[in-house]
Amino acid sequence: MDTWVNLVDMSAPGRRTALFTAAALAAVTLTGCAAGTTYHLRGRAELVNALAARLDHHDATSYTATYRLGDGSTATVTVNGEPKRIAYTFTTGRYVRTGTTIVRCTPTVCTLDDRPTTQAKTVPDVDAIDAASAHRFIPAEQVLTLLMRAAEDPSTRLARSTGALAGQSVTCVDVPGSFRSCITGTGALASFTGTVGGHRVDASLVDYQPEALGHPFGPSRTARIDDRRTAPTAD
Repeated sequence: MDTWVNLVDMSAPGRRTALFTAAALAAVTLTGCAAGTTYHLRGRAELVNALAARLDHHDATSYTATYRLGDGSTATVTVNGEPKRIAYTFTTGRYVRTGTTIVRCTPTVCTLDDRPTTQAKTVPDVDAIDAASAHRFIPAEQVLTLLMRAAEDPSTRLARSTGALAGQSVTCVDVPGSFRSCITGTGALASFTGTVGGHRVDASLVDYQPEALGHPFGPSRTARIDDRRTAPTAD
């Protein structure tokens, strides 16, 4: 058996790869729901690697995903593969990241900041998304981080299953007593149920379109604009 197994690191540019020791995971099992099979180190590593690979593909894919949140409101995640842009739109706010600009909106004001070139490969700001959604949504990248943490805990069991949601094939992982989440084949979040940072999060995919729809990659048209960029550009 290999001493080291490649897993994921959300901070790594271009690839989400890290190294976990066999000792850290050898005592942890993953139960495959469909066949009732229990996997040890390699099965767990393969699961996390597979989801990480989907997220890498997600970076270059265009789509619009609409979710129903726990309070009955909707959320929309819009991704444009080239040029790379992503927008998270909620009834309570918006977070947008383009090649040069970060947009953070409340219902009344949108702040535009320069996006440092050093952040070209970083994942979306989960704190900003949390604030924009009023603690009601979690991006797929953060789900993968939670899964990694669960994988490091020898007392944790992870149950894997597959299915479909909103017409999309999904892979689901259940961490009993913590959270349950599903990811689509293209790397988009399909669902999440659990508590994150003391807040209950319930999100379920209700519609998926394989293109970036609308014009979400800028500030809200009804909000006041606070433009802090040094050299405003259109991207």
